[in-house]
Amino acid sequence: MIQLWLFTPDLWFSALTGHVEGSEVRGRAIKVMWKAVDTKTHTILTSQAGTEELELPKSTYFKLHEALRTNQTLLPHSAQHFQDWQVSLLRRFDLPPA
Repeated sequence: MIQLWLFTPDLWFSALTGHVEGSEVRGRAIKVMWKAVDTKTHTILTSQAGTEELELPKSTYFKLHEALRTNQTLLPHSAQHFQDWQVSLLRRFDLPPA
């Protein structure tokens, strides 16, 4: 289980992903703080007001976890952690108007 805190819901970013020319990634993202939680902590969290639970299929959960770990490297090393939280970016996609 992962606890997510959506910290900055709309952030423009630009990051170099390597030493090769043209290896820049940029776009809109959501800055999130996250950490793995055990069953006991999960039970406590779900009983608190202001906390929402979202059940995901296992394949989606693993893709989310991988995206959090991979996109964490887009941040400077000093910004990848805050206290006992991991910090990462999740790409933000907007649907065109209907």
